[in-house]
Amino acid sequence: MAERQHFDICLILLQSAEHDARTLNIAESARRMGKSVCIIALGIPTEQQQRRLNGITAYYCSIPTVGRLWKRWLQFYRYAWSVGKEITARQVWCEDVFCLPLCSHFARRWDADIIYDSREIFSALGALHSRPIRQYILTVIEQYFVRYVRTIVVSGKRDAEYLTKYFQRDVSTVLMNLPQAIPLIRTHRLRERWNIDPFYTILLYQGAISHGRGIAPMIRALPHIPNAVFCLLGDGEQKDDFMRLAEERNVHSRVFFGGKIPYHELPEWTASADIGIALIEPISFSYSLALPNKLFEYAMAGLPVLASNLPAMQDILQEIPFGVCIEQFNDDEILARTIQSFLSPATITYHRTQALLAREHYTWQAQEHILHDLFPS
Repeated sequence: MAERQHFDICLILLQSAEHDARTLNIAESARRMGKSVCIIALGIPTEQQQRRLNGITAYYCSIPTVGRLWKRWLQFYRYAWSVGKEITARQVWCEDVFCLPLCSHFARRWDADIIYDSREIFSALGALHSRPIRQYILTVIEQYFVRYVRTIVVSGKRDAEYLTKYFQRDVSTVLMNLPQAIPLIRTHRLRERWNIDPFYTILLYQGAISHGRGIAPMIRALPHIPNAVFCLLGDGEQKDDFMRLAEERNVHSRVFFGGKIPYHELPEWTASADIGIALIEPISFSYSLALPNKLFEYAMAGLPVLASNLPAMQDILQEIPFGVCIEQFNDDEILARTIQSFLSPATITYHRTQALLAREHYTWQAQEHILHDLFPS
């Protein structure tokens, strides 16, 4: 029997690792601190079912990233179970609620600690707001297995306050969804890809293509904003719904779907837009506390932002106003008028100046010291 490979840290998630900024940033920080790191996630494997990412070992399970959740869940567990027989780790980072049972198993097998990265309020997911049975099952799983977790990490102060009461234990470690600091650039990737005329202002949404992300309101408002196009970078099961909506509103020639972009390439695409869109709809409690990484990725690219008037995002934009919070975006014409007023040269110039301040303040490196106390010594 081959000797097991030993790691300091193993990160596990039921998503594509190469498109998950938070997981990649944690893994990269651990590598820079001299830790041996592996990731078990979805992706396209090599012949050996394994490859290296900047010194990080990645084990990829090649299954669809969309489709019936329980099937993906089962296939991923089978794959991860087989990987777990070949490796050990001193610490397991559970990157979503779906992997809590698996991480608990590995922690017992390897005598390892579990860090639960509760990047959302998993007991009130936006994606399951209309599926109460699935939400109930996930909630029961989380409540049971969280007892085996050493530390719970969250992405915002408001999440920490809520989960401290919800779990009735200390949840005070806040690791925000901030991007790596990179040089400020300006590109034309979006204009070149779709041959967008300079006349048009590019409104950019990047992230999961799903309901509750402000995508439908933006498409419905677009007929009233003739000088703008709407570009979306990401993928999801609701993409076809939004494409049909663009057809119905006769704006399909100004709505562009670019699909998923590997995270290391994303900054070049973001830097080719004019305005970043982060209109999260409060369809669930998790979304109500949302503080998405796209908000800070826009700032890193020097983009002004249109965001929802939700507590966590409001906190950030009050501190450094690199955008505005929109109170009402379910009325097409009101949203369109708000966006048109935001597109005035003076307004854009002001918020771009603020975005330059924000990009220096909100960086992954600025909070990396938090991980020193979490990683195994």
